[in-house]
Amino acid sequence: MNEQPTIHDDENEEGQEEYPSLQLMVFTLGQEEYAVPITQLKEILRATQVTPVPLTAAFVKGVANIRGNIIPIIHLAQQFGLKEETTLDKEGFILVVETAKYQVGFWISNVPNSITITENLIDKAPNIWQEEHKEQHFIQGIVKTQNRMIILVDMLRFIESEIAEKLILQ
Repeated sequence: MNEQPTIHDDENEEGQEEYPSLQLMVFTLGQEEYAVPITQLKEILRATQVTPVPLTAAFVKGVANIRGNIIPIIHLAQQFGLKEETTLDKEGFILVVETAKYQVGFWISNVPNSITITENLIDKAPNIWQEEHKEQHFIQGIVKTQNRMIILVDMLRFIESEIAEKLILQ
């Protein structure tokens, strides 16, 4: 039997709790689905020419000229340690994310699509995961919707993490 929440501010007239909605951009890396809040994306572009830069991490594929700005391009599948059959030579997409300090492009191989969910569908990342993998604190949780489980990634945290700063600034 479901108990009604004791806080009534977020309830509709029928007494059912209303949760804020969140729009996500979903894409596949390897065999898994990942999502990024749309509010974290500056733009999504068809992949453009990427110029390799020597002495960078393997998943930093180089730099690209995006609207007059030279930005690092990170291959997300490689960064997450996933095997993907496609390479940067194939068509793909770049998710451009901007923070106060950095602008970074994340290369993905498939067409992203958007979904709208309510925040109650997000299972936060377990504390044990966050404690053991502090450098990967950018995984916010798992979105459970219908028969899908989607890994929710906070790209802003990734970009601003100490590890990412070292890789981007090499």
